[in-house]
Parts: sequence; structure tokens; C-alpha cells
Amino acid sequence: MDVVPAGTTTGGVVAELSAVLAALPRLKVVAVLDGCRAAEFGMITDLCEMNKSTLSKTMTPLEAAGYGMPNVDRRCNREKP
Repeated sequence: MDVVPAGTTTGGVVAELSAVLAALPRLKVVAVLDGCRAAEFGMITDLCEMNKSTLSKTMTPLEAAGYGMPNVDRRCNREKP
């Protein structure tokens, strides 16, 4: 297995992923939703420790970049415990 130095691109794939996931909030959302088929918006805000506005702004570029977002119920008005 070849080791690729940080910042090196391999056919543009690494650079493309880095640009989309460079922001920590986006990386958190992708990590939390990995493997989910559906999620409540309130659950994601809790797990990612974000407010609703920040989460919404974070999900928009992920969706635009083609990351497979699960079915997220954005109508959830769940109260925190």
C-alpha cells in the first residue's frame, strides 16, 4: 500500500473530498449520519452539538456535493431533555 502525503491529490479525489469536508461541522454531520437511513433533525443537532440554523447551513453544501443524506425529518420540534 502506497502512502500519500497530506495535501497530495490522487486524480482529484482527495482534493474534492477535502474541500467538502474541510469544515469540522460538515465532517461531524457525515460521521453522525454514516449508515443512517433516516434521522430526526433534533437528534442530529444534539449529537453534533449544533443549533438548528448551523445544522441547516452545514447540510446544504453536503447535499449539493452529492453526499447521500438520509431522509431527515426537518419538522422535528423535539425538546431537549
